[in-house]
Amino acid sequence: MPDATSLSAGFMVVHGNRLDELRSLVVSWMRRYPLAPLENEIALVQSNGIAQWLKLALAEDPEDDDMGGCGIAAAIDVQLPGSFMWQLYRMVLGRDEIPPKSLLDKAPLTWRLMRLLPELIDQPHFEPLQRFLTHDTDLRKRYQLAERLADLFDQYQVYRADWLEDWAAGRHQLRNGRGESKPLNPANCWQAELWRALLIDVGEEGMAESRAGVHQRFIERINTLEQAPAGLPSRVIVFGISSLPAQALEALAGLARFSQVLLCVHNPCRHHWSDIVADKDLLRNEYKRQARKVGMPVTIDPQTLHQTHTRCWPLGANRAVTTSACWTVTTTPTATAPPSVMAASTCSVTASPPRCSTSCRMTSSNCAHSTKRASYGRPSI
Repeated sequence: MPDATSLSAGFMVVHGNRLDELRSLVVSWMRRYPLAPLENEIALVQSNGIAQWLKLALAEDPEDDDMGGCGIAAAIDVQLPGSFMWQLYRMVLGRDEIPPKSLLDKAPLTWRLMRLLPELIDQPHFEPLQRFLTHDTDLRKRYQLAERLADLFDQYQVYRADWLEDWAAGRHQLRNGRGESKPLNPANCWQAELWRALLIDVGEEGMAESRAGVHQRFIERINTLEQAPAGLPSRVIVFGISSLPAQALEALAGLARFSQVLLCVHNPCRHHWSDIVADKDLLRNEYKRQARKVGMPVTIDPQTLHQTHTRCWPLGANRAVTTSACWTVTTTPTATAPPSVMAASTCSVTASPPRCSTSCRMTSSNCAHSTKRASYGRPSI
């Protein structure tokens, strides 16, 4: 049986459309490549329910065909991604350099905002907050606002560090995924001003302890290390997480230089995601494909439009056919959206509907004088 010293460092990403099969793969991998005695297995999950489900699979009795569990679930350190990333920063950058908690974390940031809001509320750009904080004698509104803003800025530090970087430099703008910038809505300029006020209040030391700043220093440090820092886990398993921020993926990729990282992705699509065409690009191509032909009149008279309608089966009509005619409808999953959005389905009809008669151009299920008229509604596919 392989031991912990034979574990190869690297970043492995496993896709699967069934979460139970991914769980079986994780259990089999842990059985086949166990860690050293008294060493904890690190598992990053999205919720406590997923963690308990994974532990139950590990505790199942082992079977001869490399299936089943390990017989016991012990020495498993289950964590959330956010808390693990901060511990990883401290391991690489040093516990003396990085405090246990950042000054810009949600809890301390709430009380800092409680103190700063009365000082900033009369300044320009803060008119929306002025309207909200009227008639606040018991300070309940101020605390609720401070709590919501602390949570908002905490998420900005993880998901939109580029926005905070621009706001700290005095630029009222937003950057998208392509790096393009657009002006910030004037009604939201108070967010940029409030972030700058927070950075001034915490000082240079507090600015260096923000998640965005610590993450950048971590990436620079771990990419230049020749040996693994003390305390790094031998293996990290990411399981049951629907989405991860770019910061977490970059940190895991840096950790993979010295540790084994297994990322299990629940992918509902059977197609390769790199073949996906963006929605707006697909829509742009549709407009080009259906461009008006040369010589076609600008307006079509109703009679011609009616004849075209009766000769063609309307595209995309929502009909539930209740006749005895046999229609074969197949559904094909398509991937036209990011993994965080449910995949759509396209329907293709492989049989033509019967005509009512030779003198009628309507289908028998759609003709007004036919006994096989269709009922309208969403198709039951």
